[in-house]
Amino acid sequence: MSHRTTKPLIAFYCFTGLWSFNATSGLWILYLIHCHWSLFQVGIAEAGFHLVSFVSELPTGAFADRFGRRRSLVIGLLIGSTTSAMTFALAPHFTALGMLSISLGALSWTFIGGADQALLYGLTGSQRSYAQIYGRVAALSLSATALAIVAGGFLVSHGGWIWPYLLTVATNLLAVIPVLWIPKATSEGCDSQESVLKTIQQAGRVVSQDARLLLLAAVGAVVSTLSTINNLYAQATLQHKGISLTMIDVLIALGTGIAASGSVVGGHLAYRRRRQRFGSGLIVYGLAMGAIGIFPVTEAVSGYLLGNGIDGAIDPIYEAELNEKVPEEYRATILSLPRAGFSLGMVIFFPLAGWLMGHGLWVRVYGTMGMALLLIGIAVLLGRQREQHIHTNTMFRK
Repeated sequence: MSHRTTKPLIAFYCFTGLWSFNATSGLWILYLIHCHWSLFQVGIAEAGFHLVSFVSELPTGAFADRFGRRRSLVIGLLIGSTTSAMTFALAPHFTALGMLSISLGALSWTFIGGADQALLYGLTGSQRSYAQIYGRVAALSLSATALAIVAGGFLVSHGGWIWPYLLTVATNLLAVIPVLWIPKATSEGCDSQESVLKTIQQAGRVVSQDARLLLLAAVGAVVSTLSTINNLYAQATLQHKGISLTMIDVLIALGTGIAASGSVVGGHLAYRRRRQRFGSGLIVYGLAMGAIGIFPVTEAVSGYLLGNGIDGAIDPIYEAELNEKVPEEYRATILSLPRAGFSLGMVIFFPLAGWLMGHGLWVRVYGTMGMALLLIGIAVLLGRQREQHIHTNTMFRK
């Protein structure tokens, strides 16, 4: 890799580390409870976040393709700083305004999501380089988040709630600096409002004409939804198994570290046989997720940790496969499709899963999620075998 390529990548690593170092990511629910919010109000705020995300994913992806992916990242970081400060200031006094600030915080996520992957793809020279570098970026993001959660807990315990929020505002603002070090890509396009709508329409045509791309985006949305439901309810699930709060914190930190390691491994595995490895990974992930809810504590913990590792490993494999099929001029827009589907899935299924778990149906929830991943994995493998069979027959006729 050339020196000219290495410097922008270092800047991208710095951006990723600073943006991912969100000291409130493991504390925001506890802060709202501290502000005397009910769990129902917290659930409304979470639903509002994903609703805004669902509505804004494609427009912000198109914005990144038309007006510049660096510009999209900067806007997202500035929104993240602003909404974090708003949430801290408004939540104790105005519940409705606090909900609004949390919901608008989704715009930070959507302006950055898709644009960051499209920008990273442009900085790498090949599919193999992208997969390996994306694996490292994902590992860095997970590691930075884990450290930020620890730092946030320490700051709350020793200085009060203001400090993790101030730190989050600061890291978002600091992340703007390395973004500006990254050179502008020549493929970033025209500055007209009409071009955003046209980009969405053109991206929709591309996806509608490629059934495999549409299915791949749908699979990414489903897998992300199931994985996030598992991760967000992990504390309650492990506590239900009889594990102490202290040990739960240790297990979640360990799981995050395993996921980071899995991302590095997945980046190295993604250069060939991606669909086979992705499908096999989903099957193992489904079995692991089912074990979390179905089996006693030892098997459940093993399933949780194994699932984290597989989740980390299949992420770069999936992203490499998706990016290979996406045209450059619509890359950020189309990369936003799985994220939009994920947000819709969270609006529908996250509260449903919580309601079912709250009524003691843990086994059914985890069994259903595990079975869904298992069936998707089998479908991916069967689809790959069918394509190989068709290709072999075509070559034979020739």
